[in-house]
Amino acid sequence: MRLSLSSRAITEGALAAALTAILGLLGMYVPFFYPLSLVAIPLPLALLVLRHNFSTALTATLITAAVLFLLLGHPLAVLFLIIQTGPLGLLLGLLLKNRVNFGPALAVLSLTSVLLTLLTLGLTFLFTGINPLAAGEEMTRTMQRALEFYQASGLLSGPTLEQTRQALEQALHLALLLLPANLVIWSVVLVYFTYVLAVAVLRRLGYHSLAPVPALRHWRWPWYVVWAAICGLGALLLGDYTGRTWLTAAGQNLLYAAGFLYLIIGMSVVSFHLGRRPWPRWIKILLVLTAFFYWPVFLAALVTLGLLDPLFHLRRTGEK
Repeated sequence: MRLSLSSRAITEGALAAALTAILGLLGMYVPFFYPLSLVAIPLPLALLVLRHNFSTALTATLITAAVLFLLLGHPLAVLFLIIQTGPLGLLLGLLLKNRVNFGPALAVLSLTSVLLTLLTLGLTFLFTGINPLAAGEEMTRTMQRALEFYQASGLLSGPTLEQTRQALEQALHLALLLLPANLVIWSVVLVYFTYVLAVAVLRRLGYHSLAPVPALRHWRWPWYVVWAAICGLGALLLGDYTGRTWLTAAGQNLLYAAGFLYLIIGMSVVSFHLGRRPWPRWIKILLVLTAFFYWPVFLAALVTLGLLDPLFHLRRTGEK
């Protein structure tokens, strides 16, 4: 007997909820699987939106939350996991169902992911009182204990100990300073892999009308992304001039996040020109060796290319 649309929706919704709950449990109990679960959990929900509708996927999300709560018994952990993945799965399904192009879809998903990450951090502080300053103090104490252990063991002493201490303190300060930008970058990277995996899986399932993810060599940023660097540099200079450390920190985080965007497009420019013609192997080997031994200069060159490409169309030559 052929299932009706409502019974098929109920059956597939239950299966999707069960699969999502299994992925959530693996993410909770297997530490290294947690990032993979953040990438994979939105997929069953997006498939439900494609095959049925938004309400079916939303119901499956709520059922997943209830199942995880019953099995785990940690409401905050379940809440944070669902907040980070559920809305992304629903939104991804809507974007794919409406045939939104890769660029706008990734931009919308990235912005949503960043907002959800900020919401999760805000709720964490509200319910638990955990804040980055406390984490920074704990990291400082851990660093001090490690240095004391190495000193007592005789591995570090004298000028070497002081140099190591200064290097670790600078690295710790930089990590805490750029924590917001790193959270933004992490959110965007997770969303990208979720989108790529979703398109690959759905095309395997028969949704061939979905356009594949464009190759890196075809990626473009609009010209106004240069304003990210301008605003970041302006905030940095204004913060130094007025003595407002929060403004300086905001400028540094904005420049760091913008540098990530320019780095991606710089890699796209290099990939485009390397793919235009069959370059000799020795040139490619030389490029790899240069990138390995002079990686700071190489990264700076890529960021510069990514900053200039939206303005001067560095790939215009040879394009059709």
